[in-house]
Amino acid sequence: MIDLKLLRDQPDVVRASYARKGGVPELDSVIALARRHKEKLAEVETLRAEQNRASKAIGKAVPDERQTAIAEAKKLSDRLKEMDPELDQLSLELERKAAILPNLVHEQVPDGTTEEENVVERFVGDKPSFDFVPKEHVELGETLGIFDGDRGARTSGSRFVYLTGKGVILELALVRFVVDLLLERGFTPVVPPVLVREKAMYGTGFLPAEEQEYYRIERDDLYLVGTSEVAIASMHAEEILRSDQLPVRYAGFSSCFRREAGSYGKDTKGLIRVHQFDKVEQFSFAHPDESWSEYEVIRKNQEDILQALEIPYQVLVMCAGDLG
Repeated sequence: MIDLKLLRDQPDVVRASYARKGGVPELDSVIALARRHKEKLAEVETLRAEQNRASKAIGKAVPDERQTAIAEAKKLSDRLKEMDPELDQLSLELERKAAILPNLVHEQVPDGTTEEENVVERFVGDKPSFDFVPKEHVELGETLGIFDGDRGARTSGSRFVYLTGKGVILELALVRFVVDLLLERGFTPVVPPVLVREKAMYGTGFLPAEEQEYYRIERDDLYLVGTSEVAIASMHAEEILRSDQLPVRYAGFSSCFRREAGSYGKDTKGLIRVHQFDKVEQFSFAHPDESWSEYEVIRKNQEDILQALEIPYQVLVMCAGDLG
């Protein structure tokens, strides 16, 4: 969740950052709510201090003034009983509405509102050239028996596939290759739960703004994760990691599940936008002062993997509006 103090005290900073993303319509209403909450909190704290003073005054009052002091303390107590639920309701409403606000945009992120304005930092490797027309991955994969989309759709609906034969062996080999590489670099392999509680989804920012993208098991009030990041981020919930323990690095391997609700009609065949897939995720608990250098460690690992596999790639810097 965004820093509420920043939201209340420096709304123009937040507004300017969101403007780079194309604006956030809910911002002004959340700012107003945050200010109301602060005012109500101050009112309750003032009243509580007055109640404490009134309670102490009872013990110090002479007999003739004691009933008056008791009546004053009861008046303040009754008023607090009315205001506490009001403050609780405001707190819940503020927490719910502030949770949909995105993170602020880092100053190094380029301006832009669409993916066409993303900036290519560099190309690495040479794209292969062929003296024939290469097949699309769907035709190639199904011809080689690597995956079967038709049977996947028949069994589970669109955007589901069976990995078959050499496709399974290829995935397992790639997973083992990546896990071995990360293990050598200080990452601990983890196979995390793929069903998590709501608080884990909120804690990683996937709820409430992106709720339509994830599967929910209503009977058990659990969510299927779209990335192992969710469960790994929750591994140390309610724990304190000492600075001398950091960084704590994990390589999470899990199946991932996404509804792809916003991609109707796009890539309906093949392996590009499926509802279920397996992934190795790099995750690090790092000191805030070291977060940028830790990001560079993770990115270097990604590039080393692609280079070892001799896959040409581009390093893309996403613009503000395409960050989500």
